Amino acid sequence: MTSTTIRGVAIAAALLTAIGLMAAQSVQALADPPPVPPGQTTTSASSAADSGARGRSGPSSDRAAIAAAAHVAKSRDPGSIARLAATASSVRPTASTRSNAGLKAQVGKTTITVGNNGRASVSSSGGFALGVSVSSADGTATVLDTAVVQTGVAPDTDVVTSPTDQGVQMVAVLGSAAAPTSVDFTLDLPATAAVVLQADGSVTITDDVAVERPTPADEALLNSQIEAILSGGPANGKITDAQWAAIAALPQPPTRTVMERQQIAGIDAPWAVDANGAAVATHFELTAAGVRQVVDVGPSTAYPVSMDPALWVKIAYPYGYAFALALGASVRSAVYASGGNCRNETAYDLWVCWGGRGNITKLDGYGGGTTYGSTYYFALKDPKSYYGSAYGSTLTHEAAHYTQWIMLGPAFAPSYLAAEGVSRLTTGKAGCGNIYEILAGLKSGHYSC
Repeated sequence: MTSTTIRGVAIAAALLTAIGLMAAQSVQALADPPPVPPGQTTTSASSAADSGARGRSGPSSDRAAIAAAAHVAKSRDPGSIARLAATASSVRPTASTRSNAGLKAQVGKTTITVGNNGRASVSSSGGFALGVSVSSADGTATVLDTAVVQTGVAPDTDVVTSPTDQGVQMVAVLGSAAAPTSVDFTLDLPATAAVVLQADGSVTITDDVAVERPTPADEALLNSQIEAILSGGPANGKITDAQWAAIAALPQPPTRTVMERQQIAGIDAPWAVDANGAAVATHFELTAAGVRQVVDVGPSTAYPVSMDPALWVKIAYPYGYAFALALGASVRSAVYASGGNCRNETAYDLWVCWGGRGNITKLDGYGGGTTYGSTYYFALKDPKSYYGSAYGSTLTHEAAHYTQWIMLGPAFAPSYLAAEGVSRLTTGKAGCGNIYEILAGLKSGHYSC
């Protein structure tokens, strides 16, 4: 990516020079381990260093700091327990407002609260709401500046709950060998939600989501207005600040509601460390009420042990069609300028481009095509002739990525890159472990998983 921000970003130029995994890619002949059926367990978690690199959540690598905090936490007062949880984790709480009712944070269009009873809830202006809490009526809760600490939820067991910039983190602290070796967490989810334990130890949560889409005619009108604004721009394909301002000023078209199955949240693969900062093997199990985290302690385990389930949610940001359409139009302009061709596949609400000469072909990524906003680009030839009878399923897959651009706006690119990194670290391969590809459909994306 270039160093400029998204409002002034030179999208076409940045894509031509940065290329690679910038957006959603269809890579062929890949493999992915299947999800683990509910009720079964995964293999033990990897080392602390590995889990810290794997995704959104992980333990701190500062073992000396963990040991010092663990020593102080033996006093069992809420402040020292909270400091141990914060020291053991690589995740930092997000800014929140403290009151007698608990903590409240606003991230994008998503509200995160941690009540004075320790129960956390996440709600989005997009309509979904979910909650997570420790499955115990015991204990006493204390509201601190960045966390709510529940002490005594089980023998020698405390839980620290904090809002983060991606959801909620709950760190259970097992004070001694008298503590249980598992902690149950209750998930309060929509009735239609599905919870799946994945092979890498993480948990995915999907639900039917209402997506607002304009009618084809209204979307075509908005698209033509955006293309008119972008026409006659700089030869290097940059979108100027003035053009972005004009696009932002366009009225949003009326929309209709379409239900789509999407991931709304997830829980990162678990981690646990002992009082010396050494990794402790741990895994999740699904229960009727939610998730159970189990730790495999032994004679050499130094207490207290810190263990973490981190719930992340799909944060709703104020982006939508204008950004995705502008990005797609910018790519089409670059394709046309390089001698390529484009076609509007109205049945899939997607533009398809192919061919061209020079740097434009690098937009293809790995060679299976890449979707940028409202445009799917395939360098080799017309993908309709290349994919043949599989062309329709290919466009269904790429149209799902278009929706992901609509929902996340410019945040989709780094989010996709992070998901791709998780895929490579957990499976050793590209694509098949990437949640965005999973949601778009691995088979329709030509993944052999």
